[in-house]
Amino acid sequence: MKAKYKVNKKAQISPVFKYIFMLVVGTIILIFFIRFAMKTEETGTEVIKAEVLHALDTAMQAFSVSEYSSGVIPTPPLPQMIHMQFGTGANCGKFTILGQKFFVPIERVIFGPSEMKMRQINAWTLAWQFPFKLTNIFYMMNSRSKYYLMYDDDNVDFVRKISSLSPSTTAFEMEHIPKSFDVKYVNSETEPKTKQKNTAEIDMVKVNYFIEAEGSCPAGVSPNLKGSCIEISPECDEEGSENYKCYGTVQFFEGNKRKGASTFIGRSMMFGAILSDTYEAYECQYELALSELDRFIEIYKTKAKKLQIKKTECSEQYSQIITMLESMQTSLAELQSSPTYENARLLSTAANSIKEYNEDHLAGDQDCEMLF
Repeated sequence: MKAKYKVNKKAQISPVFKYIFMLVVGTIILIFFIRFAMKTEETGTEVIKAEVLHALDTAMQAFSVSEYSSGVIPTPPLPQMIHMQFGTGANCGKFTILGQKFFVPIERVIFGPSEMKMRQINAWTLAWQFPFKLTNIFYMMNSRSKYYLMYDDDNVDFVRKISSLSPSTTAFEMEHIPKSFDVKYVNSETEPKTKQKNTAEIDMVKVNYFIEAEGSCPAGVSPNLKGSCIEISPECDEEGSENYKCYGTVQFFEGNKRKGASTFIGRSMMFGAILSDTYEAYECQYELALSELDRFIEIYKTKAKKLQIKKTECSEQYSQIITMLESMQTSLAELQSSPTYENARLLSTAANSIKEYNEDHLAGDQDCEMLF
């Protein structure tokens, strides 16, 4: 398979701006962790939740100004190791420092290891569009977690292009795991097994297999490794294909045990499947992302109804796109209740139909106003 991505000049960011941006973000997150550690030392489990939430939210908001940004933060590293844990189940959407009895809410979609011992974090954010801009998805990992992308003769080009190679353009980088994440592509589990066995400072090693639609997943991965098998649609590797057209399924393994299966919609969520170390961690953020999508569909339905009143000459067009949004909402509900490849395809198709109608029947009519 061959993957090429269009150069998006609007998305390009000057090196000077990116340096200043990462310096500001790094400073904010460094202050957050220092204050968190000080509060923990002073008051034990009585850390002021509102203050911690505000500090982390401020850091994530700083990342959100860009459609793509990545870096290692904070700089310099924290003076001591912190063991972060992201909640699942009843604590989904929250995090804590291991040893504490409380979880702090985070109103962001963040994919990565469920636990991280760290003095620094590799952080990355990528805009999620489906087909309208929804939010930024965040990715975090530490140096003690190692990820590998497994390739074969059929998908070597696709796997190589999404690994942590040095990107040639900003547009290519936006569909690409950052270099700081050091996600390699390999054709066997030899290196991952050696890394896990011989390195004392490695907490988690995960291998990711990729198959085309209706392909066969492995029965599991090597002992002591975590793994996933990601079934990708042809659109994931289609030249010039928008992010949201990519969809598929993912299965999670711990050694030879299959732990669960889910789906993804959009390349942004596919990267989340790659970087999540457990089924529970992925499913938590997956559900948060789908809830966000449902919320935005409601927002655009409301906007379309207001435009229908404002632009009476375009009433028929807005009525049609409202119907399409409701159909998309139905497809979303079906995906949530039954996460299958086919239901992911139907939701992706619904999103594409809305985008095409918005461009062809609203943008193309001088009297109508585009919905997004």
